[in-house]
Amino acid sequence: MATYNGTDLRVFLEGDLIAGEGECSISFSQDPREVNNKDSGRWQEYEEGMLGAEVSVSGMVIYPALGNITTLYDQLVASGTVTLVFGINDNGSVDTTEVRYSGEFVCTGIEDSGANRETRAFNATFISSGTVSRLPAAS
Repeated sequence: MATYNGTDLRVFLEGDLIAGEGECSISFSQDPREVNNKDSGRWQEYEEGMLGAEVSVSGMVIYPALGNITTLYDQLVASGTVTLVFGINDNGSVDTTEVRYSGEFVCTGIEDSGANRETRAFNATFISSGTVSRLPAAS
């Protein structure tokens, strides 16, 4: 069984790696709907609801021109969706021999921060806008 450390996981924004990324995560959720009625008694009842996903990235701000933070800022103010792929890095592109997730996302926030004598850092969060597909590993 193949295992990977966190170094291999990356987020690709419109096909390009988000530069300087130090951490990334993807989480999936379902918002169940209540279907309580008079026959439910004291117990709540739920059925499946809307699905969603969130991708978070953080890392070092890259010089020159602060390429990653300005790219993320541009996506935030553009108010549109972007294609994100969450998968394994293979020399700067997504490794299609491994399972990966892809979908349209909206940038919901970015943060640029730095403390005295520490590396300047960024955080960005994206939420899904539609289906997030699990793409199978190519053979």
